[in-house]
Amino acid sequence: LILVTIYMSLSFKIGSFLQTANLGAGTQASNFLALIGAGAMVAGFFFGKLFTWLGQRIVSLSIAGMAAMLILLAFSNTLWLVYLCGGMTGFFFRLFVPYVFNSVNQAKFNQEKRTAILLITFNLGAALSPIVIGALQAVLPAITNNRLFLFEGILLGCLLGIRLCQKKFSEILGNRSLKLRSNPKARDDC
Repeated sequence: LILVTIYMSLSFKIGSFLQTANLGAGTQASNFLALIGAGAMVAGFFFGKLFTWLGQRIVSLSIAGMAAMLILLAFSNTLWLVYLCGGMTGFFFRLFVPYVFNSVNQAKFNQEKRTAILLITFNLGAALSPIVIGALQAVLPAITNNRLFLFEGILLGCLLGIRLCQKKFSEILGNRSLKLRSNPKARDDC
């Protein structure tokens, strides 16, 4: 939900960002959105190979890539860099989407229900994006234009850090429980 909300904020905040930064207006914002779509198509072409190579790490790559592109976008002062960030953001976001749909569809039970919940979540994130961003800017008025993208990039970086710590923590606990189950002496030592 958070990833979709952040992704959708690009589509309605890029115009004001470009105008404020004196980098362009409506035409440049349209080009930016087209490049997001182009990046998404490229990700679609390469998703299978990247997923085979990266496995579940593709989610971390997606989040890290989006975070980096949002932070870079916040500091962009040339149109070509803004366009690069747009294309790469589309690419990284669209690595995440097929992974999620693939994960849902591999479940052996309640596939229809899971897919419906996933679609509702995506649509909810897209619909709530302007409301969430407006509320955020009402609470924190300093988060406008480029600072919004910086905030979103940092937020995604924090979420990635939490995800990686959670995975590491569960690996540690998983290894410890395996040792305890396979070694009766280790259970006595605890």
